Amino acid sequence: MFLIQKIWKLHQIALTLHSQNTSGQDAVAVLWPIRLSVRTRDFHSLKSSSTLLWATININERKTKTTFKMANHKSSLKRIRQAEKRRLENRYWAKTARNAVRRVRKMTDKAEATEAYNKVSALLQRLGRKNIISKNKASNLCSGLALHINKLA
Repeated sequence: MFLIQKIWKLHQIALTLHSQNTSGQDAVAVLWPIRLSVRTRDFHSLKSSSTLLWATININERKTKTTFKMANHKSSLKRIRQAEKRRLENRYWAKTARNAVRRVRKMTDKAEATEAYNKVSALLQRLGRKNIISKNKASNLCSGLALHINKLA
């Protein structure tokens, strides 16, 4: 249903552009991002994810025909597959890091929290190095956890 709404919105935009076209051409093409809903299980939730794809829509006023084309080149299809795979993996590691930070913040024993902090800070720094989360966010989370552990008695 969501895809149909997006296509309809593209159709309306293309018709508007066509009516404003003063050169007298019959067809107008619009390049617009469309999110297609893909039913894939994410690592931490049962929600369906979606992929950002580029679509071109052509509207010919005389024939009143709308054509809808997706990426057809092998390289662009491969790029879409790679981007989706990376996105899912990045979401997994970001969510894992958030859960690890929450676990450390809940701890009340200083020795146990210190052991967990060493592992979590290594994880956060690695994610920062790989740009899964920003380096500043990783540093801020590590320093906040260190402050929390220092307050424990």
